[in-house]
Amino acid sequence: MRTDFSLRDLEIFHAIATTGSTRQAALKLQMTQSAVSHALARLEGTLQIQLFMRGKQRLLITTAGRYMLNEAVQIQSDMVRARGEVLASRAKSSTEYLGKLVADGAKTAQDNFSKIYTKTA
Repeated sequence: MRTDFSLRDLEIFHAIATTGSTRQAALKLQMTQSAVSHALARLEGTLQIQLFMRGKQRLLITTAGRYMLNEAVQIQSDMVRARGEVLASRAKSSTEYLGKLVADGAKTAQDNFSKIYTKTA
């Protein structure tokens, strides 16, 4: 039995919640309806709670489902923000690393020149 769920599971759940149907969610996510339905069943099994009530035409989100939707939106937002920060950090780190290489290279060249100059003088 699974004890966790993935960001993809949250994305599928979000799509179902916003479209009200596994068929529409599948179209939105470019997945099969069967895969979306199975993902929902796994998520509900993992959480051991019903996230949707099955209506004739639509899936109706439960109170627990609304709570889960709020959390899913927050998690997805946090992931987008975190990805942006990591990319910005990577760019900054690359610039700092290059600057350090240049500075270290200049120092090494200066040290080597000093050693050579001292030996020849």
